[in-house]
Amino acid sequence: MEHNKEDAFFIETKSGEDRYHIVALINLPGKLNTTTIGSVYYSINNDKAVLQHIHVNPMFQHQGYGTMLLKKFEDSCRLMNARQITGIFSPDDVISAKRFYIKNGYTVDRHINKTLDEPQA
Repeated sequence: MEHNKEDAFFIETKSGEDRYHIVALINLPGKLNTTTIGSVYYSINNDKAVLQHIHVNPMFQHQGYGTMLLKKFEDSCRLMNARQITGIFSPDDVISAKRFYIKNGYTVDRHINKTLDEPQA
């Protein structure tokens, strides 16, 4: 079932001094409760963000929701003056995850890395 990405919304929370969490949610027709699209856990220290975990509900994979969630994460990093994103990329991660990061401008080896451009006004 195709969903309308415009109906998605985000909740951002902070836990501790430098740890953050973004959850993407959507209200689906015929459902009483919101459905979780996915989430991102990350930390920021000075100008470096560390992507600790990203997950997209299988029901929403391969439809652009992961990219939408990653872009929201990057926008949040920019607003907090982070200019570099890094994260551990395990050899156990699937090939599609590697393609996902590369498609979104990351370099991938044992880590994922991306330098962010300046926030857009």
